[in-house]
Amino acid sequence: MAQRVELGVRLMQAGKIDAAIVELQTARKDSRQQWRALMNLGLCFKSRQNWPLARRNFQEALDQMPASEEDRRKELLFHLATGHAEAGELKEAIEIGNDLANRDFGYRNIGGLLDQWEKLFASS
Repeated sequence: MAQRVELGVRLMQAGKIDAAIVELQTARKDSRQQWRALMNLGLCFKSRQNWPLARRNFQEALDQMPASEEDRRKELLFHLATGHAEAGELKEAIEIGNDLANRDFGYRNIGGLLDQWEKLFASS
């Protein structure tokens, strides 16, 4: 099943998102590859502008991810936080962004993004 995840990622990178989704949905049936498949499914659905499915897959990936995958966990938290922000769900974006900032404040300018989101949230 690892090959299916790799194929799904390659298809996604080639812009063949629908084909990537099919491969990754098959790959997520393998418990050893599940979190990787779910994370990449989230990326596929985010690129298709389907935030509800992206969020669901990102959250499931986060729940399945081993503790040893700290770099991937930060990447996933970043995608979840920015996805919430883009969907106008600022409270959730701030909560997840704070979790990421607590782990690594310098990660992809999360500190600056949190400042922006908090200002937007306060003015809403």
